[in-house]
Amino acid sequence: MTWMLLALLFSPPILINSYITSFIIVSSVAFVCLAKSKILKPQFDSQLFLIWFPFLIVGAFVPFYYGDSTAIWDLRYFLLPITLIFFFLGFYSYYQQLSIANLYTRVCQIFVFFLFINSLLSLWWIFDRSSLGFLDVYNKFHESGYGVSNYWRYIGLYGNPNFDAAMFGYGLLFLIALGLSKLSKWWMIPLAVLIVMGLFSTLSRSVIAALIMVPIINSLIQLPKILVGLSVRNILLGFLILIIASMIALITYSVLVEVKFAFFLDNIWRLSKVFDYFSNERFKLVLFYIDYFSNNTLSFVLGNFAYKPEISLYSSGFTDNDYLYLVLKYGLVGASLIVWLQVYSYVIGARLDEQKTDSVSSSIGKYLKYSSIFSLVVAMASVPFSNPKIFFVQMVFYMVGIILYKKNIRMKNE
Repeated sequence: MTWMLLALLFSPPILINSYITSFIIVSSVAFVCLAKSKILKPQFDSQLFLIWFPFLIVGAFVPFYYGDSTAIWDLRYFLLPITLIFFFLGFYSYYQQLSIANLYTRVCQIFVFFLFINSLLSLWWIFDRSSLGFLDVYNKFHESGYGVSNYWRYIGLYGNPNFDAAMFGYGLLFLIALGLSKLSKWWMIPLAVLIVMGLFSTLSRSVIAALIMVPIINSLIQLPKILVGLSVRNILLGFLILIIASMIALITYSVLVEVKFAFFLDNIWRLSKVFDYFSNERFKLVLFYIDYFSNNTLSFVLGNFAYKPEISLYSSGFTDNDYLYLVLKYGLVGASLIVWLQVYSYVIGARLDEQKTDSVSSSIGKYLKYSSIFSLVVAMASVPFSNPKIFFVQMVFYMVGIILYKKNIRMKNE
C-alpha cells in the first residue's frame, strides 16, 4: 500500500493521463495484494459495492437508448467501480493479517513528505515561477498555454490548482488531527504555515470554504455531546483557542503579504468571494443539469457515461460539481454509494475517536471525520471523488482506519 501511495502522490500522468495512470497503479497493487492473501476476506464495503454492478450493466445501454454517440474511451468510467472492488478485497484481505500501526506510520510519513515537497514548491513558485517549468510534466494543459511558469495560480504535483488545493486542505486537516491526538511534533507548525501558503497560491475558493465548514459541521454533529459537557472552563478554553487561531491566521497573512504583496493583492478579490457561488458559471451548470435530469429519467437513475453537455464551455462533459458528475456518469445509485462511503468513513472515524484506545486510533479517527466532511463539502465545487489521484489517497486512510477499528473490537472482545 505504501508503494501505491507513493506512486499516486508523485507519479506524473505517464500512461495517457493521470486518470488512467492512477487507476492502473491502484488496480495493479490491489490485485497483487489479493493474490498474496492467504485467506480471501470479503469486507462489508466490497460486498455492498457489488450492488452497483447490475445497475452498471443496465446503465451501459442508456446511451444507446437516447442515441448518444459512444466511443471506447467512454468506457473508462467503469474503471472506478471495478477498481474499488479490487481495492477493498485486496487490501483488506492482505493487511488485516499484518501490523496496522506500522502501516499507518509509513502512510503518515509518505503523506507528510508529499505535503512538504508540494508546499515547498508552491513557496518557490511565489518567488520565482519562471524556473518551475519542470512541473509541466504533471500538467497536461501546458500545451494549451497554461504552463506552471506563466499561469496565475500554482500548478503543482497534482497538475491542477484545484486538485493541489484539495490536497493542501486534506494535509492541513491531517496535521490538526495529529496535533489534537497528542502526536504533535515541532515540525508541524512550520509545515502548516507552508501548507497555508501553498493553499493561498492556488487561490482555490472552494477548498477555503470547505475548510471553514469542517469545524462548523463537525460541531453541529456533536452538538448534543458538546452541550452535555459544557462548562465555564470549556467556554473560556474555546475562546482562547479562537484567539490563538486568529493570531496565527493574522501572522500568516502578514507574512504572505510581506513575501509577495502584489500577487496576493491582485488576487484578493477572488479569495474574498469564497461563497460567491450563485452568480458564476458553476451554478448555471447546476441548473443545466437539473433541467437535463428532469427530462431524462434513465440518465438520472442509471447514469449516461457517454453524454456530454451541450455547453461549449463544458463540451468535454466536465463539471466542477462532483455530485452532478457522479449522477451523470453512474446514476443516482452509483453516486449514493460513493456518498455513503464518505458518511461511513465519518462513522468509523467517530468510533475510533471514541474508543480512545491509543493516540494512533484517535488520530486516524479524527482525520477520517474531518476529511469526510471536507470531501462532502468541497465536492460541490471540486472533484474529490471522480479524481482517482485524490480519491484513492483518502481511501488508503479509510482502509487503515477500518482495519484498525475492527482489530480494536476484536481485542476488546477477547
